[in-house]
Amino acid sequence: FKMPQRKKGRQQNKKKNKKKNGGAPPIRTRQTPSGASNRSGGSAAKLGQCLEGQRPSNFNMYIDRRRQDIQDKCPSFYLRYKEATKRFMDYMIQKTPKYVEGNRKSVNFIVVAADWMADSATSGNFVLNPSILKDLKISIRMRSKAAKSSFGGGDAGHEHLLSCLVYCWTVLVSLPQLRDEDKKETATAANRFEVLMEEEEEEEMDENMFPSTPVPRPKPMPEVALTIEELKTADDRTDITLFLLNLNGLMGMVRNHYESLCISLPTLKSMDIHNSAMVEATIEAAVATNMAIQQVQQLEMELQQQHPHLTTPYRMISTLVLPEITKDVSRVVREQGDSTDIPSLEKEITIFLGDCLECNFRSRSDPFNDMDTVVKFFCTKLKVNEHGASEIQEICHKIQNSVVLEAPMPYEMQLTRYLRKKGLSQYPDRKDDILKGHSWLMPTMLPNIAGDRSIIHTLRLIQIFGATIANVADDKFIEPKRGLFGPTRWCAGRATKIYGDLDELFMSDILPQWFLMCRDGIIGKVDLPRENELLTLFVLMRQFVKAPGSPVSFSLTFGLHAMLTAILETDKIFNESLEINETIFNDYFQQLEDVSYSLGSERDTELSKHKNNLWTHNMTMVAFLKNF
Repeated sequence: FKMPQRKKGRQQNKKKNKKKNGGAPPIRTRQTPSGASNRSGGSAAKLGQCLEGQRPSNFNMYIDRRRQDIQDKCPSFYLRYKEATKRFMDYMIQKTPKYVEGNRKSVNFIVVAADWMADSATSGNFVLNPSILKDLKISIRMRSKAAKSSFGGGDAGHEHLLSCLVYCWTVLVSLPQLRDEDKKETATAANRFEVLMEEEEEEEMDENMFPSTPVPRPKPMPEVALTIEELKTADDRTDITLFLLNLNGLMGMVRNHYESLCISLPTLKSMDIHNSAMVEATIEAAVATNMAIQQVQQLEMELQQQHPHLTTPYRMISTLVLPEITKDVSRVVREQGDSTDIPSLEKEITIFLGDCLECNFRSRSDPFNDMDTVVKFFCTKLKVNEHGASEIQEICHKIQNSVVLEAPMPYEMQLTRYLRKKGLSQYPDRKDDILKGHSWLMPTMLPNIAGDRSIIHTLRLIQIFGATIANVADDKFIEPKRGLFGPTRWCAGRATKIYGDLDELFMSDILPQWFLMCRDGIIGKVDLPRENELLTLFVLMRQFVKAPGSPVSFSLTFGLHAMLTAILETDKIFNESLEINETIFNDYFQQLEDVSYSLGSERDTELSKHKNNLWTHNMTMVAFLKNF
């Protein structure tokens, strides 16, 4: 779509507008066409209050679609490695005689069981089922990926679990195994997903994950021992890490598509190939991006299904990047509060810190920002006394400063410089993180969504824009204040990174135009056939426009971040590719108009009337595409 030209001589926004809207682009009052609004007053209630963290409105539909019997046969990404771990541990317990001493509910027992199996195999009294090694490989591989990330492998209990699994691998891999004809007799231990996991054999064996030489026997750690039943619910940190690794991989796929698009244009021109080939490559990249957004949406919903307390991106982030602050809050609650009625104090603190992050990601002018009440509500719920409440309030103030340092907005630069100067004096060993910002996600581990391409920065921009949507009336449109988020107007060929270089384009052009399309355009007025599959990003954006008070989802953030990635990768050929695509589509629309004119010139017969009625309907729908 084309951006409307700005009129000369327009008066700049008043200071009162700036004060009223905080960090959000100011709103200019302008009438829209009558009846244009499509927003529903009850939409916010359907999607849930901003700090309650309720699941998305389509979550129940998603669960209904993935019935329990389907989930049993086709486990989710997160369930796969957990079920593999559980099958392995069940096998180790069942195959070990009862006279072998040890707590069979503890992770420590699998080390004892592996030693017994090794001793029994030496005397010819034990033969290993090879299918269990595949379960063990999946568990080690997935947990090692999370442990190698910038967030570590979780708490001491999960680190101990991984060391026990690796030890079992070095012991069991050399044991004699069942022959094919003997496997049928051990069907109870068989894995029905074994056929789907044959690909694991083809993956390269990492010496660090699967040592070929014996490793030291892990010492029992009763103080951090995990029971088998705790494995499914205690892996939230690992699951979030795997979720982000998948986000990075999918964004890398999107990035590669548009990098190839940028490289192919000169090649197509040199070979004198018709410009339609360029459009075909563009559509292919768009389809791949849409599929990636759908995959992220599924992963996000499955993560929420596994961990019901992780209903917002902010709670996921707090689980990963605020472990020290979590311990501080836990100490205050235990010393100056009462958590006896709380089933899981750690999860309750994760929810609270995630909601604090959300408040600081929102604009101060956001009517859904509960900054003034979130601490009071938490302290009241956990019966924290006045002294403890003041400590927790101070912790929240530190979180606010951390958000400014991590994802600073241009209008916060004065505060950012002050905080960086103060931080350098207090934490000189963290100089790089404090000066650069965008350090919560490590670029070395997540190069496509961290650092200069920080998806957390994009998340904050979208959440800030939500305040603008919430404050604009149904009969008005958004008039951004140019230059608030960077140099204006945006020029192709100037961007070298997403954050900072594309902020002005994103906040002043892309989001306001998408807001109008989702509120006043056909996307906002009509539920199109299979729109969840074909127009995934439009549907996600429409939900956000209708309920701007809801926390921004990772799915929407990923989709819009993928758009910014595409703009950055094709920045050098932007004007040229835009001209080519516009020419091709104009030719396409002209052909349709010619056919329409030809049909209108036919003799007035029943057949021609029928064809004209069908064609007129199709042309009406296509006309909306032309207006984009």
